[in-house]
Amino acid sequence: MLSDPGQRLDVADNNPEVVSALELEFDNWLKDVHPLPPTEPVIPIPSQKSLKGRSIILPAHEAILMSSSGRGIRHAGSAGYANSWITDWSDTEAAISWSVDATAAQQWKATLLVACEPQDAGCRLRISSGNSMRDFVVPESHQTDFKRSRERVPPSPPYAGRNWRELSVGTLSLSHGRQEIRIIGVNRPGLCFAEIKSLKLEPLKNTSQR
Repeated sequence: MLSDPGQRLDVADNNPEVVSALELEFDNWLKDVHPLPPTEPVIPIPSQKSLKGRSIILPAHEAILMSSSGRGIRHAGSAGYANSWITDWSDTEAAISWSVDATAAQQWKATLLVACEPQDAGCRLRISSGNSMRDFVVPESHQTDFKRSRERVPPSPPYAGRNWRELSVGTLSLSHGRQEIRIIGVNRPGLCFAEIKSLKLEPLKNTSQR
């Protein structure tokens, strides 16, 4: 505490035995207070006809983050906060997923809200659902500066406002029933993949699959 009062140094890698012991204690505590494992939120996807042109937003705070090491990707702030986003995505084996339940098999125009530091521009990602798969590139930087605020002290995540950019990632096909929409990292020129705030699905006309 005296040598690092701001707790900026991550000492986990140098103390694997301590990390393992703490993780075991946490797992035991979680089983005690929450005997049933948490269920993933399932987002309903209604028919495009019933939407009447409206779009569906899959927010980052409802996404499930998966990582081989338990690190290398995280929510800014904590998962569940409406203003949270996905950041510090350095793990090339990590993935983002939303569980959805579609009332019909249809195609959607998919658009991400992203931000990207200059050194990470050009990163390639892949979005998929069932047999539908598409690679896309975040072509240029769009830094996550704070929005201008009248407050003297800028708010910190997850309450901070950010400037985001829309990035079209093409057409995504959803089958009828429950399924997973997943985004994985393919390659990155810098240390991280782009930050992600949400995925928007917009109806396409006459795309119902019989």
